[in-house]
Amino acid sequence: MAASKSTPTLKELKRAGRANKKKVVFQLEDIYETASQVITKKKTGIVYDDRFNKHRCDWDEDYPECPERYQSVIDRMFEYGLVERCERIQVRDATTEEILVHHEAEQINLLESTRFMDTVDQERTASLYDAIYFDKDTYDTALLSAGSAIELVDAVVRGSVQNGMAVIRPPGHHAMKDQFCGYCFMNNVAVAVQHALNNLGTSRVLIVDWDVHHGQATQQMFYEDDRVLYFSIHRYENGAFWPNLRESDFDHLGSGPGLGYNVNIPLNGIGCGDSDYMFILQTVLLPLAYEFNPELIVISAGYDAAVGCPEGQMLVTPGMYHHMTTSLMALAEGKIAVLLEGGYFLPSLSEGAAQTLRALLSDPAPMFADFESPKEFVRDTIYNSISLLRKKWTCFSHYRDNIFGEPDQGPSHKTSQKYVGVVGQAPFPTRACYPTRYPEIDRNFEDDVERMREQFYNAAPVTEVGLVYDDRMKLHSTPTEQHIYENAERITRSVSILSELDILPRLQLKNAREATDPELIRVHELAYVNIIQHITPHTETDIREAIGWNTVFTNQDTNLSATVAAGSLINMVDAVLDGEVTSGVALIRPPGHHAESNAAGGFCIYNNVAIAAQHAIQSRGLKRVLILDFDIHHGNGIQQCFIAEEKVMYISLHRYDNGRFYPNSVDALPDNVGIGSAAGRNVNIAWNFSTMRNVDYISAFTRVILPIAYNFNPELVLVSAGFDACKGDPLGCYDVTPEAFGHFIQLIKSLAGGHIILALEGGYNINSVGYSLGMCCRALLGDPLPSLGICGRVCASAIDSINDTVSNHEEYWRMLLQNKSLVSSVPIAGESADYLNEEKLDASLD
Repeated sequence: MAASKSTPTLKELKRAGRANKKKVVFQLEDIYETASQVITKKKTGIVYDDRFNKHRCDWDEDYPECPERYQSVIDRMFEYGLVERCERIQVRDATTEEILVHHEAEQINLLESTRFMDTVDQERTASLYDAIYFDKDTYDTALLSAGSAIELVDAVVRGSVQNGMAVIRPPGHHAMKDQFCGYCFMNNVAVAVQHALNNLGTSRVLIVDWDVHHGQATQQMFYEDDRVLYFSIHRYENGAFWPNLRESDFDHLGSGPGLGYNVNIPLNGIGCGDSDYMFILQTVLLPLAYEFNPELIVISAGYDAAVGCPEGQMLVTPGMYHHMTTSLMALAEGKIAVLLEGGYFLPSLSEGAAQTLRALLSDPAPMFADFESPKEFVRDTIYNSISLLRKKWTCFSHYRDNIFGEPDQGPSHKTSQKYVGVVGQAPFPTRACYPTRYPEIDRNFEDDVERMREQFYNAAPVTEVGLVYDDRMKLHSTPTEQHIYENAERITRSVSILSELDILPRLQLKNAREATDPELIRVHELAYVNIIQHITPHTETDIREAIGWNTVFTNQDTNLSATVAAGSLINMVDAVLDGEVTSGVALIRPPGHHAESNAAGGFCIYNNVAIAAQHAIQSRGLKRVLILDFDIHHGNGIQQCFIAEEKVMYISLHRYDNGRFYPNSVDALPDNVGIGSAAGRNVNIAWNFSTMRNVDYISAFTRVILPIAYNFNPELVLVSAGFDACKGDPLGCYDVTPEAFGHFIQLIKSLAGGHIILALEGGYNINSVGYSLGMCCRALLGDPLPSLGICGRVCASAIDSINDTVSNHEEYWRMLLQNKSLVSSVPIAGESADYLNEEKLDASLD
């Protein structure tokens, strides 16, 4: 019989309580384990070698896959001074063992034998394959291309470089196991990815193939492999476009363990431009990529969807490749290897490749001229893809089933599939087997690319990040502990953390100053400013009651601290717009986004961000300013200031709890979209659940914030950077990690030519504030960001909140994807046609 236990004494209970308290403290400190690591960006690697000029078609001087492709890319990169900023990675031949992982020995032996053939035999052999030529250097150049791809991936995964680009040829993504195809002999991407899987301990690789032709060979090589997510955007036209394969359509999702890991976005028309590709990136690729959580990203970088390429007949601008690359750099801890594939119009090929390398170097992205509405056939193919992908990937779970197309379920999309392709048969043509070039059309496109260079690409990039901070902002204080949350430690601890993380020395310190009365009264009434300016120890109580005492505190130095906060942010705006720095951080207090024209509130005295936005518009002549507010409290003061101003877009993600969370106003609801000509310029995402996580916020970014922000196309982004949604905050009580805030900044980093300024708002756990701010600075500096992990399912309440915002704004913003119900009428290729049985389909994809 067990001995009975005596009742613990009061002393023992206290001792146990203290021990439990220490455990809780340790857990809170542990949330900063990742954010507290000092990690800075390594150099960008580059692979190039003049031997890539050797492979040439001897019987057709106009063949589009030619040495001039390589030379034009390298020349442009040297012209911009990009190569000298990179670390050169030595090229090498692939070994026989590396090649045989994905290619038959018989094919490789045949390729080697072409070295000894005369031109007649080379052409006769080439006619056995679709879009192929041989010369005496083809075998050696193909080996060099594949081996160099492996070397780049090896360097990125091992960490000797942060990321890199291989300027290689011939391309590879059409080279099948036992067939040469489409200018390709060895599948550079496939052998390099397999090297990472087999030899480097990599377990999750995302391959993004933005070449205008479907990389059918890469798809085949990983079709049953759940370690590789293959994502291809390609011209298809229901199979009428080369390579004319049925397997290039959206319903080919992989098989066996790889079911759901093969994603095709087939474009059933021509003329797709930046808005179409950005639409695909934001609505499909980024949500998938975050859920997949890759350890490595490899890009099959073809530039034949770029403007002017006769093979693609698309209109993607070179700068778009910068934007796509920068967005992907949020993932895989920045480990990205870019391998050159196609692209046959030299001006846009060379410029697109250079812009991709600029992104890897963390140069600011060029601005867009404007965004058109995504094409209807692009929307259709996205809905088609999502209708099947949602069974595997929870990031699409918000799309509803409408199995029988019932009209009472709201707007719906019925999936459809059509194939009209005819696959070519040997013998294949070996001459003039490509689109005809027309000199006048080429000249027009050359002029277009040159205009883009002059307007957006030629300027030498400024990559400095500014910081403004001043001790005078510490003077605003209270002798009591009634408002202990908003105190000077919020900024002093942040400075200390930035120093610990080796971030502070890398920021360019900008001068602080006080805001002037004319600057203040652009937002606040003169009478209100006079009240703040005349606070003294003798008048403090009466004045606090007059300005909203219940949520603010004041002392004789409040006006000084508040004017320095507002003036310092204005100075940072000027520094960015004058080109002294690209982006900036204003470490300021008191915060501002609750301050209204005639009232203080929520610890806020002057509305710093609103004052800075008015300065940008009225003094600097900007026409489009975006304010992104991710403080957990709704920025009622900013919304009030700009509710009727079409030059300012205000986007707020905030806790609302059906009006029970501060500031407790219906103004924070998503149906407040703006007034008059500013309708659509006020965007509220109101959370109504007690705990939101990284996955919920990322979903809000990909479904609402990024589409609307890009559609607005701002010239300046001001971030009301409150960190009270971070874990450990005593007021917010949410579960967003410090790392997530860095991802938010990385995702918007390409906007406004990189002109992004963070202004501190709330956040009342000083460690959470400091480490979250550190993550944001790392994103601005181009440092790799920690992975957010596999995020899980967006909570139902978050889906409802996001859907409410989308439904209120879809009439204003063309880049939003309407949340239609999906009528599934196409089965997954190779799976049972019993696709209406949801339980069976769910089980097959789990």
